[in-house]
Amino acid sequence: MGVLARPPGTKRSPNEEMSKFQMALKKQIAYARKVLPSATWRALRPPARGPVHLILALADHFEPAIVPDDGQKRAPRSEQERRLESWSR
Repeated sequence: MGVLARPPGTKRSPNEEMSKFQMALKKQIAYARKVLPSATWRALRPPARGPVHLILALADHFEPAIVPDDGQKRAPRSEQERRLESWSR
């Protein structure tokens, strides 16, 4: 049985809001339980001695299939190949 859609303009009941909040809180707690132990160990580790190397990466996002005027439409394969050829020169 599917979930019925709420008519426009109607509000959620306090129980529905709390349920949504509880689900979000459970996800946050699960994430924290996974991340906090290693983050704590990293924070307690002494600072590095000697030179520290910083690596920066810049990336360009190129999608030859997207039509600029409408992101939902896709360009034909021949146009995608032409764009790729032009971009890679």
